[in-house]
Amino acid sequence: MGVPEQPRFSRRDFLRLLGKGAKLAVASSIMFNLRGSETTGGSKEAPMYMRTDAAEFRAKRRVVPFVSDYLPDELEYTLDQRLSFYTKLKELGVAGVRTEFRLGKLMRDDGSFDLNIEKSYRESLKAMKEAGLSLSALVLFSPAEWMVDLAQHDETAFLLVYQSFIEKAQMICDQAGLQPTFVQVMNEVNNSFFKNFEQSTIVKMIDVTHQAYSLRTDKPKIMTTIITNTAFADRSKWRKDVETLVKRAGDALEAVGFDYYFAYDHPLEPLMPQSVFDLYKDKKEVFEWLLEQKSTGFLRDKEVLIAEMGMPVFQKSDFPVYNDWFAQIGYDLYYRAIDHVMLQWERQGGKAEDFISHVGLFCGGDHAAVQTYAPGKIDFLPWTLLHFNKETKDWDLTDAAKRLPYLNSTRLNPQGS
Repeated sequence: MGVPEQPRFSRRDFLRLLGKGAKLAVASSIMFNLRGSETTGGSKEAPMYMRTDAAEFRAKRRVVPFVSDYLPDELEYTLDQRLSFYTKLKELGVAGVRTEFRLGKLMRDDGSFDLNIEKSYRESLKAMKEAGLSLSALVLFSPAEWMVDLAQHDETAFLLVYQSFIEKAQMICDQAGLQPTFVQVMNEVNNSFFKNFEQSTIVKMIDVTHQAYSLRTDKPKIMTTIITNTAFADRSKWRKDVETLVKRAGDALEAVGFDYYFAYDHPLEPLMPQSVFDLYKDKKEVFEWLLEQKSTGFLRDKEVLIAEMGMPVFQKSDFPVYNDWFAQIGYDLYYRAIDHVMLQWERQGGKAEDFISHVGLFCGGDHAAVQTYAPGKIDFLPWTLLHFNKETKDWDLTDAAKRLPYLNSTRLNPQGS
């Protein structure tokens, strides 16, 4: 696959985004920070990402990019519209989709299943397959209140309910002819905004899931995810939480995904001249911690994914400068940080995909079914990849999406495999 031409983004474009009275220092700092990583040189004093061997390492990478999406929960779309949606995602250079089968939506409180939801899940998987996408991860999440209550009062009975849900999920995937690479048990298990189960229950759910899939010839890997933002969980605490969880779950937990939205930790700093450097340094530090744990720590025998990263924003009418800035260049900051840490791993003799195997983007579309638990108001359009055009009845690419073919093909998976 050839490398798409990098979109040109001039100083004038930045000034237009920043509006009247913007300081040149802001635009200059952003331009310097982003474009510095595109230059290569042979100087021994040059940063590692500017050395001539960086391009050689990048060309060999086989890191799989995927997109989280909730189109299966939108019942009003036709099969053709679903196929168009997934086809356009494929054109962004992503290999698969991470989607959720919602416990409290697919299963009713009497233990029966909603046939309309089941059909939508099945048709969406078929559309993914026809578009040439894999099912990167199947997320088993969003329990109903009665499920949480049952787990608290009769954990054994709840695990039997959960077992039947897994069997239904397996049947839907079998009927669609698309099997997941990973099955994710719950989501962001340390996120205080979610009504998650106790960690002891989650450990048992991981074990039940592992056993349910263990005899399949197309067995997926069992995983869960951790949110790494200080806005949701204290940094020292989430690191201790994930280490405890990994040790308690043992071999049943084969992979761990990490979610990171740097704007939640620094909501207004992008408007300040020095802030781009601060954002980048902080975000890179999270990935460097992963590098340490994957090299010699408790993650060395686990597969590591960046399960979610994206540009969460405030309501567009409130902060138009902030939103437009992130929509157009936010992914560059993520990919640059991942690239730099991968180069450290590669220069130690490792393959990038043995450090971080998959990188996930959140999210595919601005769907009404997506529930956010973030503080403040959210406007989905700037941080999603495809927007449904009600006039054309088709999907339009957002500014964030337009950057991805270049970033995916030069920083993660140049061969598109």
